[in-house]
Amino acid sequence: MTRNIVSLIVVFVLSAGLALAQAHKPLNIVNSEKDEMDPHFCPAGDMLYFSRAFSPSNAGGKRDGGDIWVSARLSNAEFSEAAPLNGRLNNGKKNQIVGFNTKGDIMYLLNAYEETLSDKAFAYSKKKGNGSWTAPKPLGLVSFRAKGDYGASVTADGKVMVLYGESYGTRGAEDLYVSFRKNDLSWSDPIHLGDQINTAYQEVTPYLASDHKTLYFSSNGHRGEGSFDVFVAHRLDDTWKNWSKPTNLGKTVNTKGSEKYYQVGPEGVLALYTSTLDSEGYSDIKFIWSENERFSAPEKKLTEQKETVADDAVEEKAVPAEELKEAIKRLALSAADAGTKESLPFEYKPAESGQWETAESGKAMVAFDGDSLKYEIRAAGYLPVSFMMRADNSPHVVFLEKLEIEKAIVLKEVLFERGTVKLLEASHDQLKKLVSVLKQNPSMRIEIGGHTDNRGSAKAKNRLSRNRAAAVKEYLGKSGIDESRVLTRGYGSSRPIASNQSEETRRLNRRVEFKILKR
Repeated sequence: MTRNIVSLIVVFVLSAGLALAQAHKPLNIVNSEKDEMDPHFCPAGDMLYFSRAFSPSNAGGKRDGGDIWVSARLSNAEFSEAAPLNGRLNNGKKNQIVGFNTKGDIMYLLNAYEETLSDKAFAYSKKKGNGSWTAPKPLGLVSFRAKGDYGASVTADGKVMVLYGESYGTRGAEDLYVSFRKNDLSWSDPIHLGDQINTAYQEVTPYLASDHKTLYFSSNGHRGEGSFDVFVAHRLDDTWKNWSKPTNLGKTVNTKGSEKYYQVGPEGVLALYTSTLDSEGYSDIKFIWSENERFSAPEKKLTEQKETVADDAVEEKAVPAEELKEAIKRLALSAADAGTKESLPFEYKPAESGQWETAESGKAMVAFDGDSLKYEIRAAGYLPVSFMMRADNSPHVVFLEKLEIEKAIVLKEVLFERGTVKLLEASHDQLKKLVSVLKQNPSMRIEIGGHTDNRGSAKAKNRLSRNRAAAVKEYLGKSGIDESRVLTRGYGSSRPIASNQSEETRRLNRRVEFKILKR
């Protein structure tokens, strides 16, 4: 990754109704050509800890997925050169800090450290009198089991931990959960944060502000500027399942790249996060510095945007969550051809249960008494889909892809763990619908095509795309489809459907498609 100048961004942030100007501050001394992740200040605010991956200085060398590094804060947003944290906290596995207790003498860590325990766990370390840290010991959070990527952050008072991972009750891939400290070494069973926060895609890198109500997190499941954007939401009650509608932080923070790990520093005048903008896929730590005012959640804006009901003049007004459930009785639903945009007769039903209903006119009014509900929709000659209806009173238009010979259809919900051929659980829903189409058309033969962006060697790209297509074929075979009906091809980066000049468009090229070879 080329990095000639890495600096703070000049931005204006609305905070409690005030416009705050930020100044440029170079970060060359903290960032590197490797991957910087998960920055944390200690409670005193004088030390910056973060994780750096793939550095030859890591305990596990260039293949190490992350060691803890530290930089001394010299003044405001000026820092010393970073160095790996000495001691036993870096061990060749993925090591990250997830937070501290209030005094700063207990550090909570990602990774169990003990070989007899699952890697998908947490640990703690205590600060010694000489400033060094004790050998990590397992943290009492035994009920959290996650697939793939996982992580957490602990609030500034050390009382609440917000976790992410593909765990129980997931709505798709990684979801957010909350756990409460029983004592310094033991935590409660995690609670799923509900459907207003969690989507069928990925919600990651949460940060809960000191009020225990304002939640920042990154997601690719809510509408955003790039691959992962930072959002903010407010907790509405003590169930931890009811939240205001997540609000995108906008271009102040979010770019066409991937932004994660947003949080506010101890003094409240410095916010930090990571971004892949102007990089080759690796993250840099970035700061927003305010000389005069404290950062706070944009309360006024969020109040105006809490669960809303629009009248015929599209004017919005705030409505409490309980009133909203009573106010919204029926929501408009329609289906259209993805190519021609013409209306289609269709059938629909709740995903979990219920009978299929018919909308011959191409429009329906759906009874709805909650915050969100997953629906299935199908039409003759089209690929069926699932979608999440949300209680925002806006019309829901679902575009369906027509099944035609030699027409390539992108399977947008078929996702893999980064750099691997392992299908995310969120992919299963769309693949089940493809299985249904194939079973309804027993003579149909299809091609599964894997595609990548233009980064990396041609050989590696071709291999990855070919193997991902094969993984989809294997899933179909295990679902009862004769594998002789499925041809696979790996196209690598040879057939882009978008520019490879930015992360926003490159991600469109990383895809799996299918096309019908014979009906």
